[in-house]
Amino acid sequence: MVTIKTNSTHTHSWVLFMYSILLFVLVSIASPVFADDDEKKDESSSSLKIKKAEYDREKHRLTVKIKVKGLKRYTARLFDDSTQQLLKKRSSKDDSLKFKISGIRGAEVPCKVKVQVKSLSATRKVKHAPSNCGGGIVTPPPPPPPTTTNQPPTCSITEPAATPVSIQLGDSVIFQGTANDPENGPLSYEWEFNGGADIRPTVPNPGAVVFDVKSGTFLVHFFVTDDKGARC
Repeated sequence: MVTIKTNSTHTHSWVLFMYSILLFVLVSIASPVFADDDEKKDESSSSLKIKKAEYDREKHRLTVKIKVKGLKRYTARLFDDSTQQLLKKRSSKDDSLKFKISGIRGAEVPCKVKVQVKSLSATRKVKHAPSNCGGGIVTPPPPPPPTTTNQPPTCSITEPAATPVSIQLGDSVIFQGTANDPENGPLSYEWEFNGGADIRPTVPNPGAVVFDVKSGTFLVHFFVTDDKGARC
């Protein structure tokens, strides 16, 4: 009888121990659910009020004060109600919060503001807003790219390679030139033979040019002009 009694006692103790573990697990799992329900209950019982929305025309500053009943810590977003542009975002330390936006003028000042806290929202007209309010804060355009100074083209006579060139009246000389524009713009060409030949070619490589006008010494020029008028 003693042996049977001992086994029965251990069996009841083991069952009681397992029941305690199961109860602890159920309580641990259920607790977050209850916490979520309490949080939702707190938010559903909260209310948002904009206590002040005023523009200071002398200091060019917008001030908005809000109070959220039922919430101690929250994040609030301030919008221009007409453009839905986000003006500022702040987190609170208690149920009250103040927004200050300085340096805004004219159309940058909202005619009416909207505040959102979680699922709560409220709107209010801005006191002393200018007559042209509500255009939104204008982002200035980017500065224009810096202007670059146009550089003249480079040019040279590549044929004939040697100078001076001695010929008889009526003979020809082959001329070729090369040019480059630093900005890769279009170029125009002109040859000047100073009276030795009665032509003015407008190509970089005019080829054979006959000197049959008169005898003498003639200085040949090769001119190249870019689209901005710069010349070499």
